[in-house]
Amino acid sequence: MPIDVQDIFARAKPSYDGHYRLSGLESQVDIYRDASAAPHIWARSAKDGFFAQGWVHAQDRFWQMEADRLKAYGRWAEVVGPQGLDQDIFWRRLRLKFNAKNDFSAAHSDAKMMLTAYAAGVNAFLHTNPCIPECELLAHRPEPWDPWDSIAVFKSRHINMNRWEHKIWRMNIARQFGPTALELLFPPTPQYRFLVESDPPPFNMDALFTPTFLTEEDEGGSNNWVVSGSRTESGFPILAGDPHRAVDVPNVYYQNHMVCDLFDVAGFSFAGVPGFPHFAHNARVAWSITHAAADTQDIYLEVLSPDHRSYRRRGDWVPVDREEDTIRVRGGDTVSVELLVAGEGPIIQIEGTRALALKAVALQEPNKTWDALWDMLGARNIDDLDTAMENWVEPVNNLLYADQDGNIGYRMRGKLPIRPLANAWVPVDAESGRFSWRGFVPFHQMARIINPPDGFLVTANNQVVDDRYPHYVALDFAAPHRRNRIAELITARSRWTSDAMRSIHADIRSLSALNLVSYMLEAIPETQAGRALQQRLAGWDGSLSPESPLPTLYSWIRRHVVEMFMASATSLEFLRQSAGTPPLTWQAGRLNGHLSLLLQDSTSPVARAITRQNLWARALDAAGREFPDPEAIPLWQSVHILRPTHPLASTIPEAAALLNPRPISIGGDGDTVQAASFGGSGFQITGTSVARYVFDLAEWDRSGWIVPLGVSGVGGSAHFEDQKTSWAHHELQPMHFSASAVTVAAVHHTVLEVG
Repeated sequence: MPIDVQDIFARAKPSYDGHYRLSGLESQVDIYRDASAAPHIWARSAKDGFFAQGWVHAQDRFWQMEADRLKAYGRWAEVVGPQGLDQDIFWRRLRLKFNAKNDFSAAHSDAKMMLTAYAAGVNAFLHTNPCIPECELLAHRPEPWDPWDSIAVFKSRHINMNRWEHKIWRMNIARQFGPTALELLFPPTPQYRFLVESDPPPFNMDALFTPTFLTEEDEGGSNNWVVSGSRTESGFPILAGDPHRAVDVPNVYYQNHMVCDLFDVAGFSFAGVPGFPHFAHNARVAWSITHAAADTQDIYLEVLSPDHRSYRRRGDWVPVDREEDTIRVRGGDTVSVELLVAGEGPIIQIEGTRALALKAVALQEPNKTWDALWDMLGARNIDDLDTAMENWVEPVNNLLYADQDGNIGYRMRGKLPIRPLANAWVPVDAESGRFSWRGFVPFHQMARIINPPDGFLVTANNQVVDDRYPHYVALDFAAPHRRNRIAELITARSRWTSDAMRSIHADIRSLSALNLVSYMLEAIPETQAGRALQQRLAGWDGSLSPESPLPTLYSWIRRHVVEMFMASATSLEFLRQSAGTPPLTWQAGRLNGHLSLLLQDSTSPVARAITRQNLWARALDAAGREFPDPEAIPLWQSVHILRPTHPLASTIPEAAALLNPRPISIGGDGDTVQAASFGGSGFQITGTSVARYVFDLAEWDRSGWIVPLGVSGVGGSAHFEDQKTSWAHHELQPMHFSASAVTVAAVHHTVLEVG
């Protein structure tokens, strides 16, 4: 009997009005939803508040939660088949369930209560026998939610936002062509230059290899900024920003608000995780983060015995922590996998007696991030919030905050390992013990800035600390163009309001483009067509507007230069041939994304190589052949399109029309404040703003928020993609906070009663 897809999705549409009698509650909880369906939870106790947060997360996003849990535990192949196997082997080897259970055991009582109450709320919703479309279509029966599942989901969302795979790639280059070849693609800062000029650590480089799952393009980024009362009309601070990621379906962030006896917090959370870890405010304090690009993971080369039951350390053989596990594959056979943990961490790849071990801050125990997640909710000022961050472990973030006393500040939160600088560059030898970690940077030595004299702070994944900072943070940072553009916009206005602040989200002028176009204008094309296109770029202001063809022309030339550079014998032809490295498209995408950083200095190796080969001129001539009619170049909006795709769309093609949101076009690119990066062979958007917010500390009800799709993760529901058009136009939805604003705006009311 054929499956009635339409009926399944129709039955799954959530109802936001009604009364539910539930066991596990201490007293009644009221949930109000405004026109966007963002839930406002009113509970008498924090325990009931987190119970209700688990309920609403599951009501709107349970499949997303289940998918994240399956991936974290290496069970994705159970629902998607063989295509998920390599990914499952990696995650299974990390043993996140074991690690998450240990974290839960080490958490303080309030954090345990938070995680336990949240899990109870998720399970209470599941006990109402809801229709979860993806589960029905896959005939998948979800298991109850455990408190440690939230920990595993949170970790899985962040472990791949680091630099360990870059170290493997760099070593593959170094072993064939010597360390100095790396300067072409990874020019180091002066502080770390010796890492390129010296030899790699002494071990057999022929034993290195690259895991098969390293095929993702290097994307991502975020912006945040805060201005003090000296720069606002109200005299109070304003905090704003937007995180950048691929647009998941449903979107990664979830808008919600929780009021209880201990705190009143509104902001974004991860479905599957209690609290408000990244972007939120309570009644007194606001906070937001960007990824600090910190290097908190190392790769170690381990030597195993032939039977994989021991590893070598300083000439002795030490037993490994070893177990056998099995992975069920949908439509296929069960696969056995070895789970090994050596002295430095879990083994992620094995070839004979050689193995790669991943040592990650997130996997060190005890991880007390969950204590910090609780402690931050009740902060009364930025000092309280800062103190709460002492337990934060991973990820390492650029945290901006502001309070109603008028203070603004910056804190680099998280744990930075102390280890030899050689670890920063490539995989290192584990056997000798010379490259082991030596603890973490003390909390009081992590970067902090309070009330800067300029009255504002900005971060955008750029290098925040300079070379005087005594501790190693990372080798790879984003170019400073987004950060500099935001600072330029802030200083251009004397007094800001929350409404005016939203204009920064919409900025599509690229300082990077202006720099790269200067190279294009200095070139001497050989053809008339190339010179005609060069003239078209001469007056361009660097705005990647959807209605203009110039962003298309600029982006095509930029990409063509990268492709020619990658293909030229003098510019690392070995990147096409290196056995075991990721695909060339991945490497070209990384170089395209880093080009603006590499070309800040016209004397850099990349700049010299491109100039020496006349690549800018050759690219202009090639563009003349690609666009023979200068007036017929496609508008940016016709090629630069966001097509969010549900992870099961290919697995369940008959439901793809309901699983996938409709495409939409926006301006900008990966270097603009309004982010819209692209990868692959075309200009389809692969990374963009997955949330936007403005927190007004003078009047919380003047704050705003938005996500690119909607609150609900159920395809076809009224709130599946109802914020998308407003998001594309850089509008914000009202972020109601006061009791009067919430009740006036409420269009739905759910009551959870004691069962």
